[in-house]
Amino acid sequence: MALMETTADYYGDEVRCGPPFMKPGLGRRLWLFYNPAVVAAAFLWRRILFRTTFIAVTGSSGKTTTKEFLYAILSSRHRSIKTRGSPNARYELPRTILLTRPRHRFVVAEIGIVEPGIMWRSALLFRPDIAVVLNINNNHIESFGKADTTAREKGKLVEVLGRRGAAILNGDDPRVAAMAKRTRGESVLWGASSGLDLWADQISSRWPERLSFRVHEGAESQLVRTRLVGRHWTWAALAAIAAARRCGISLKDCASAISVVPPFPVRMEPISLPSGATLLRDDDNGYSDTFDACLDVLRDHQGGRGILMISQLSGMKTREQNRLRHIANKAAPICDMCVFIGRKSRYASRRAMDAGMTKDQVRAFRGPIEAAEFLRNETVPSDLIVLKGRRVDRLGRVLSAIFEPAGG
Repeated sequence: MALMETTADYYGDEVRCGPPFMKPGLGRRLWLFYNPAVVAAAFLWRRILFRTTFIAVTGSSGKTTTKEFLYAILSSRHRSIKTRGSPNARYELPRTILLTRPRHRFVVAEIGIVEPGIMWRSALLFRPDIAVVLNINNNHIESFGKADTTAREKGKLVEVLGRRGAAILNGDDPRVAAMAKRTRGESVLWGASSGLDLWADQISSRWPERLSFRVHEGAESQLVRTRLVGRHWTWAALAAIAAARRCGISLKDCASAISVVPPFPVRMEPISLPSGATLLRDDDNGYSDTFDACLDVLRDHQGGRGILMISQLSGMKTREQNRLRHIANKAAPICDMCVFIGRKSRYASRRAMDAGMTKDQVRAFRGPIEAAEFLRNETVPSDLIVLKGRRVDRLGRVLSAIFEPAGG
């Protein structure tokens, strides 16, 4: 059976698009090409939907998983709609607004930024009633130069909130917590500190166990069990719970809805290999903070070898060789084996050996076919492999080569 790109399921065609008065076929063509008429229609349609609560999620990382958690909670009790997949395309917000109907109680959308000015335009178009801000890091260093500039841009989302709105802010991130001063609405702080409005402790995620934690709000607490891998998803779950509580959902109902949400495709998504080993696919985001989260999973896992299979990182203003040296230096003390993929894979393997790994602990492959052969022939059921890289590196081809061998 051919291996399908799992993200494709989230980008299928919509038959119905636009306000009720817009013909489905015409609406689909209009939003696809994103012309000013679509934005104008979405702007007006949003103002008509005054009984629907619009919730926007932003941050440097974790937006998609937070959106999925929040949608699962809200849709378990009310008719809701969300942005599809993991969109940062500029047409997705108008499209989501035009797909919303008066019968929808909630709309959940993630809003990303690729350049200055995008957030302000998106916020004015979407006009959120609730704004969730997850974190600020160096993921946008190419476009904004430094994290403080990114924070100023992301913070524009909370500035458009009205007095009845709510800013759901990460109290563990100083740049995000400071946004409470920039909104006219209520501020709700969440995180891992006991002094916050909503906080978590007893956080645990050691493979093959999945993430669990206890969430607290005032005198109330609730154990939350998820299907996700990695402690770093705690903050996505907390943000979703905090926003859902603002919408009137109980902690117990939040925990129940979150417990059935599967890992989002290519976000630490577990895949069973023919060898019996488990591969955690995380090759859609090559930013350094998500790399650290991958290493945490490999450090804490229980069982056999922890193997890192990686191409390159993004979000770092440095030469390619320096990025590979950074990967090798951080991975060598943690991983049982490092597998490098790409044209400079041999250079990376030498840097890993310089950092303390032996020759038997490193592999260097120029392309996906050789990497697939390694996974097929040199891994065993107790192995845990993390596949990490940038979207542009298309590491999904490694899995295609395993499940769709030439001539198979």
